[in-house]
Amino acid sequence: MREGTFVAKAPASGISWFAVTGIVNGLATLSMFSAVRHGPITLVAPIVAVYPLVTVLLSMIMLKHIVITARIVGGTVLTVAGVALVLAG
Repeated sequence: MREGTFVAKAPASGISWFAVTGIVNGLATLSMFSAVRHGPITLVAPIVAVYPLVTVLLSMIMLKHIVITARIVGGTVLTVAGVALVLAG
């Protein structure tokens, strides 16, 4: 905004990754809501709970410069455990 433009200056590859990430995230959200609409929450919730695990694994594979710390693993485990507790009732 200070330079008089609304769009930030970024390399084309960064803009492409940003767009692809947004599209995939939107499709994942739509898929999740569709699954909840057509199936029982007890079936959908475990699938959604796996999302943080997949994110950490893909980060380890694709983003070699990112260090997976105990804090990241702990947050992921707590998220999955929280969903398991909700399902357990």
